[in-house]
Amino acid sequence: MGETHVVFWARSSRQLLAALAVASSGCAAAQPRADTASAALADAPENAAEIARDIVRGRTGCLLEVRRFRFHPSGAAIGRLAQWGPSLEKLGLDPLFDVDRAFVTSEHALSDAGLAVLEMIKGDAEIARALEANGTPDGARAAFPWSYVRLDDGEARVVALVRPGLLVVAPTWQKDRLGPLRTRARLPRIVGRGAAQFFAFDPASSLGSVPQWPSTIRAAHAELAFRGSGGARVAFFAESVSRAQAAADAAALTEEAHRLLAVSLGLFEMHLLDPPTFRSEGTRVVMETDLLPTDVDWILRFTGDR
Repeated sequence: MGETHVVFWARSSRQLLAALAVASSGCAAAQPRADTASAALADAPENAAEIARDIVRGRTGCLLEVRRFRFHPSGAAIGRLAQWGPSLEKLGLDPLFDVDRAFVTSEHALSDAGLAVLEMIKGDAEIARALEANGTPDGARAAFPWSYVRLDDGEARVVALVRPGLLVVAPTWQKDRLGPLRTRARLPRIVGRGAAQFFAFDPASSLGSVPQWPSTIRAAHAELAFRGSGGARVAFFAESVSRAQAAADAAALTEEAHRLLAVSLGLFEMHLLDPPTFRSEGTRVVMETDLLPTDVDWILRFTGDR
């Protein structure tokens, strides 16, 4: 299975994100297709993610190239992050085939206040009709088409077409704070063949208690790229406060990952994935490795599990 695996996650109680694994294999990744953004937005600044982070004071989140998840058996699990998938389904929209790119962010991984920004493939007129059909209490006064959706678990979300091609899914109380996204800003693109990028600032305080992150880690980042075989490659790095501390943090994360992946069977332990080994490079803690298709499926299902 390659060298080692590591699970890096920011789990959310109502799903913000992410279980992520790390390793190395050798098949071709899914081929990207032409970008679907309108010509009018081709030269727009890629700062919509930063605007969204400002709205919710986001310290955790992810950027998803949704098209690269479409044909994965567990790809639909990504829609559970901030509940953007179920919210679109309530409107009759397809989370995987009507969305090109998604960004999800929240102040804390266990917060209910996650916000999702979606660059759409579905036409604006069709989206507006879906919102109208679902009902808009004060639609006559709205600056943009929007509607409330009630999810199966009783939670509510506001879904708003804040500008052409850009749909936002947010807690209902955030509806009046979405104005800053009504700009020409678009989401950043993931360079190369990556399918997802995950980030966390101050993970010891922003990701909850599992896993236990060293308080000396200032920021963590991971990128997932699918392989043609159905497996994936994941690259992880985190910034520590010093070179010496990075070595200590790498050892601590290795020990923590081994602990979390182990299942006690009485006389011996079994690991859900191959235990990982982090290493330090200067002030960074890094890990790179590959995942088998079964590992990717497990991780995506775990990430999307409530």
